[in-house]
Amino acid sequence: MNEEQKLGINNLYLTSKLRRSNNRERSCSLLRFLSVEFETKNEGAHLIVKHEGQTVDFWPGTGKFKSRYPGTQYRRGVFNMLKMLGVDTSQAKGQQQ
Repeated sequence: MNEEQKLGINNLYLTSKLRRSNNRERSCSLLRFLSVEFETKNEGAHLIVKHEGQTVDFWPGTGKFKSRYPGTQYRRGVFNMLKMLGVDTSQAKGQQQ
């Protein structure tokens, strides 16, 4: 592997790391804006989201989430999670920009 390839791989890694960091910040901001209760674990890498008796494990860096209800599958997207929880996101339009 030549130096140019190494720099390209390093750049992809740093871009991905920055994107995950931004996702964590924006997702937490959105949950606070919508007054959705959550508990932070592992320095924000994992959130335990609670709404109307439902509990969801959410990884905001990747957008991956899973309900704690038995037999559910992993899904992705903060808005998909909020929809599943029954949170009205209409007031958040434009807030995610």
